[in-house]
Amino acid sequence: MNRRTWTAVAALSLAAALTGCASEAETAAPVATIPSPDAAQTSELLEQLSSIDPALGRDSDVSDARNICQGLLAGEIETGDLVRPRLGDSLTDEQVGAIESAIRDTFCTVE
Repeated sequence: MNRRTWTAVAALSLAAALTGCASEAETAAPVATIPSPDAAQTSELLEQLSSIDPALGRDSDVSDARNICQGLLAGEIETGDLVRPRLGDSLTDEQVGAIESAIRDTFCTVE
C-alpha cells in the first residue's frame, strides 16, 4: 500500500475508535452521590434494624445501609442480593423487606 492508502486507513480507524468512545460515554449511567443519614436518621435506622434482628443495629451497619441505598437508587431490584451479603446470609425474605423499608424510610429517598 502506498502512503495515501495508509493515511486513509489510519484516519478511518481513528474515526471509528472515537465514535465508539463517544457512544459509550453517552450510554453511561450518571453517578449519583450516596445519601448519608444525619444523626437523627442514623439513630432511627439503627433502632429499626435492631428491632428486625437483634444482631443488627451496630454502627458499622450504617455504612452497609448506605451501600444498599446506592444499589436501590441504581435500580438493582434483587434486594436480597444487596442486603444479605452485607447484613447477614440467614436473613429471611420478610427481614430483607423490612430492612429495605427501614433504609428507604429513614434516609434513602429518590428525589
